[in-house]
Parts: sequence; C-alpha cells; structure tokens
Amino acid sequence: MVKNIVEAKDLCKNFGKIRALDHLNAIFPKGICGLIGPNGSGKTTFIHILVGLVKPDSGKAYVLGHDSQKDSLKIRRRIGVLLEDESFPQNLSVYEYLRYVSKIKGYSIRKTIRICKEVGLYEYLDRKIKTLSAGMFKMLGLVQALIGDPELVILDEPTANLDPLKRKRLLNYIQRVHREKKVNFLISSHVLPELEEICNWAVFIYKGKAIDQGYLKDLYVKYSTGIYEIISDKPKVLAEYLKSFKSIDIVEEKDDVLRIKVKNYSELKNALSKALAEKSIQIISFRPLGGLREVFSRAVEKYSEVIN
Repeated sequence: MVKNIVEAKDLCKNFGKIRALDHLNAIFPKGICGLIGPNGSGKTTFIHILVGLVKPDSGKAYVLGHDSQKDSLKIRRRIGVLLEDESFPQNLSVYEYLRYVSKIKGYSIRKTIRICKEVGLYEYLDRKIKTLSAGMFKMLGLVQALIGDPELVILDEPTANLDPLKRKRLLNYIQRVHREKKVNFLISSHVLPELEEICNWAVFIYKGKAIDQGYLKDLYVKYSTGIYEIISDKPKVLAEYLKSFKSIDIVEEKDDVLRIKVKNYSELKNALSKALAEKSIQIISFRPLGGLREVFSRAVEKYSEVIN
C-alpha cells in the first residue's frame, strides 16, 4: 500500500538561466494537501512534472507510487488534473465535451451531470465552451478532473476567477468528495485562507525549494506567536471558561472572534476539548493570529536567516 500520494526527491529543473526547482524534496500524505508558495516559486513546474508534461533535469517524482516519467500513462489513469493554463475545445458545448471525456474514461454521463449539479455547472451544459466566463471555465476543469472517480485530484489554482460564493461552494464540495469517496487532493494556490479551510497538510515552496512541510497543526505550533483566534458558537461563554486557565490570557473579545495568548499549544487544545465536553461549545474556527499567511511568512523569514 502506498503511504504517500506524491513524493519529490531532489528534483531540479532549469529553464535556461532560470532555476524553477532547486533540489526539491517533499512528501504529500493521503488527505487534502496544499502546495503553498508565491508566484514564480516553482509550483506549476512541479505539477507539470507530476503529470508528465515536463521532464526534470535531475531527481525523481512519484505519484501514487509510480515514477512520473516512466509511468505517466499509469498515473493518468488513476488521477484527475486541473492545470492553471487548461484549454478545452472552444466550439463544443459543455455537455458535448463532458460526454466525450466520460466516454473515454468509461464513466456514466449521468454521474458526470450529477457532479455538474453539485458544483454549479449544470445550467451551463448547453453553452458553447468559448462563451464561458473565466470562472465557469475553471468549474468545467474541475468537473472533468473528477470524472472517473480518480484516487488523486491535482488542482492548480482551482478558485482563480471565481466569485466568493462559487469559491465557497467549490471548497465545500472538495471536502465532501474527500470525506465520502476518500479521494485525495493536492491543491496549489497562493490564496492561503482557502487552503487553510480544507487542508490537513502543507508544503511550503520558495525559490524552488521546499523550505518546510507538515500537518497544519504542527506548522501552526512551530511558527506561531502564541496568539490564536477562535470563533465559536458561544464566544462569551468560551471566554469566561478559558479565564479559569492560568496559562491562557484573553487578549481581545470582538464580535464572534476571541483572541487569546498561550505559551503551550497542547494546554490550549486540552482546554478547548474540555469546553466542548463540559459546556457544549462548538469551535468553528481555530488558527494562529494572521493564519496560514503569517505562518508561511515566518517560515520564509527563518529560511532566509539560515541561508544568509
């Protein structure tokens, strides 16, 4: 049984004088994983290597245990992909294109239409692809990536050009597909608050290198300032309850957001678990101040200090 859905081992790739990947080493376990980095950090190059579109200068990449260069056909049979620069036949209707993809993958068109309904593409089935907005173009890419019940879906900037409601709908659907069908996801994005909502693992990529990686909860602990933001269904009750813990300081109470400072992350998690058990308080959101964006920035700062 394959332990990790994707692995990179000492990957290097140059485009002329530009080094896109610089000895990249990373693992992505089963679940919903985020590939996080600024534009130009090598995220898209890495994804192109995974799906066999680009050949690395050196190093290896593995997808579901298969070598990305030697076994690209085997990989493509088991995964779905949405590339950032995806292209589709412009003169076909959405329905005609999806019917074609479904037939190739031996997938029921009825199941494909069901996916369209769930992500919000159903009303566009009769539209020519060339008439779609940039946002709907992305939704079409997501649907075609999900056709055939893949074991892994790789998404490069999937929420680009989507309005807030469609973004939320897409993220909720990704979570549901993972939960109900056990489909794994590798999502590349620079929109960190969205990844924070759904990912359990993240790889930080910067200037072609993986500067850190791990479960989000562990990265939060490693780079946190000790100040956390908590949103719950009973913020006032939670604030009063946490005041009983000497190791926890209430920094600010504003609307539904409770901002606290704590030295020991484990103590905070223990306190929140007790709040759930003893006060029936539901924790809606729990993250360090500044969220994943601040965590990534601190990781870059630490990496820069080490190499300089």
